[in-house]
Amino acid sequence: EKKDYENAIKEANSFIKQSRDDEFKASLLFRIGRIYEIQGKLKDAEDTYKKITEEYSETAMNSKATSQLSSLSVSTESPASALPPSVSHDQHNH
Repeated sequence: EKKDYENAIKEANSFIKQSRDDEFKASLLFRIGRIYEIQGKLKDAEDTYKKITEEYSETAMNSKATSQLSSLSVSTESPASALPPSVSHDQHNH
């Protein structure tokens, strides 16, 4: 299973090198980022999403990458228990 992920990343990277389509490249990068997340390689995932926001900011994937980045920074920097009670409370009222 681990090998499958490595192969998927390798394959995606080679497509990215060959392709001239930014939308396609950004969506492949996004997939790579997701694989890194599944593997628990959060720093790699973050770097991959940042690459999308920096190099492919005109693509549809930019907003997805941005939201992944914000959810990553939440999970890596502060545990959910660090939220003030009012914040977690509000979300149940909707």
